[in-house]
Amino acid sequence: MRIRVEGPRGEVEQALTRLPRVFTVCSVSRFYPHRGPGDCGRVDVEITPPPAPPDSKGGTS
Repeated sequence: MRIRVEGPRGEVEQALTRLPRVFTVCSVSRFYPHRGPGDCGRVDVEITPPPAPPDSKGGTS
């Protein structure tokens, strides 16, 4: 799965440190600055989603 993280460089870097808590991060591109002034940009991330939780059907009620 690929996701794109966009925003100010500091926020993007913070998000990149949190992604591995939930996903297996396979690859991360370099930071691509947006055109024009400011420090906003994007990073493309390839991740593997976590396994689905076990099905809770069939339990006791």
